[in-house]
Amino acid sequence: MWGEEWIPILTFINTLIVAIGIIIALKELRVISKTQQIEALREFLRDLNDTEEDRKFLYEEFEFSMGSPKPLQPEEERRVRNIINCFNRIGLLIENGLLSPRLVFSICHTEIIRCVFKLKEYMEYRESRIGSRYGRRLLRLDRRAKIYHDINPQHRKTKIMIDSGPGKTPYVIYETKLEKGLKGVKQKIIWAIRRYFHVY
Repeated sequence: MWGEEWIPILTFINTLIVAIGIIIALKELRVISKTQQIEALREFLRDLNDTEEDRKFLYEEFEFSMGSPKPLQPEEERRVRNIINCFNRIGLLIENGLLSPRLVFSICHTEIIRCVFKLKEYMEYRESRIGSRYGRRLLRLDRRAKIYHDINPQHRKTKIMIDSGPGKTPYVIYETKLEKGLKGVKQKIIWAIRRYFHVY
């Protein structure tokens, strides 16, 4: 019914239909991805807000030593795990590309560093007790948060401190180490590259 002269036209029409289908599918994927990212952002902000009181407890009251560990009370255990689980979820969202690390660190990189400072020994103790990895995403977040702090000129001049509550003197827990001479030049070049490409 169709002559040979129609074959190129039909091939072109089929190719056009496929191309239009691909464009529509890509737009749908972008919409789905955007929706997932918005939901991930909501979850991140909700988690951060829900653990605010737990972080206050952590900074002001929580003490734990690997040298002489004492059992935590159930309420203390709950609060500590809330914080670790919160940041583990945030780390998972970043690793799956649903949250921008730049956004997360711009909002709470100092909170991450403070929490790990207070929780590191507890996480090591817990890991030794259960015989499996525990809180590793939080430790990875901590390393990346420190890089974020170091590579931003407005942050690196600031010392990160913990306020242990009324009547107690805040103390420094992290500050950027600046190298001297050629090492310092190399350090600043690496920082500039990391800052430009958002590599934390």
